[in-house]
Amino acid sequence: MLYGFFLLLLLNAVGDMISHQFHLLIPGHVIGMLLLWAYLSIRGNHPIPESLNRAVSPLLAYLALFFVPINVGILDHLSIFQTEGSVIAWAMGVGLIVPLLFTAITLEWWFRRTEATNSTAPLQHSKQQS
Repeated sequence: MLYGFFLLLLLNAVGDMISHQFHLLIPGHVIGMLLLWAYLSIRGNHPIPESLNRAVSPLLAYLALFFVPINVGILDHLSIFQTEGSVIAWAMGVGLIVPLLFTAITLEWWFRRTEATNSTAPLQHSKQQS
């Protein structure tokens, strides 16, 4: 379990160092999460290390708190949000509404298609038996 916490903290620190060293607009916490994803992807089909799994499992109960790094990133770059806030708000709004509409339209199409397939299937089956 200690190895799991150490790995999480190490990747977080490395992400912070990368962000500060290269003056990136991406918060170091996000880079750390990407590094964790890369580490687990490189492992391939091997299971997640048990110590990492034991360190992460209790944290999942507090998943909502993991949005704090996003807020910290916003506060770190507050000057950008003060000058470009309206553009960012519009982009976030469009980025929310367009996928929601696309998902709703796709689901409606899928439900109608499934309903049409299910309602005609018994009729075709009964005709074939006659």
